Amino acid sequence: MGSRILIVEDQLPLSMSLEDALTSLGHDVVGVAASYAEAESVKVPVDIALVDVNLLDGATGPEIGRLLASRGCSVLFLTANPELVADGVEGTLGVLSKPVEGNALAGAIEYAVSRTKGISDVAPASLQLFQPASVQ
Repeated sequence: MGSRILIVEDQLPLSMSLEDALTSLGHDVVGVAASYAEAESVKVPVDIALVDVNLLDGATGPEIGRLLASRGCSVLFLTANPELVADGVEGTLGVLSKPVEGNALAGAIEYAVSRTKGISDVAPASLQLFQPASVQ
């Protein structure tokens, strides 16, 4: 069984494309959120979240990342503006730059799954990892 994944993205075509890609990889997309309020309202358990930085309500992605990480979720940022989180966001894993290719997405999700299971794995080159003790 795949991981339960939340997509936090305000561009509907991209969120639909991500959902299709993740489903084809065997994962369960438990929801799509386009703002902090929508992400906060998700009450189902989430293993991994893909979070954009700039959403309908502004640059709330880092706040959403901290919130989801505090709930035990592995958070990967997926953004066209990776420099906005280049210093890391407390509790989150790293950032992928948009546009992201299918192989890069699959590799990043596989890495997040292995981290969720406590397995040490090598991150794909497309994933910029944050330092474990990063604080914003």
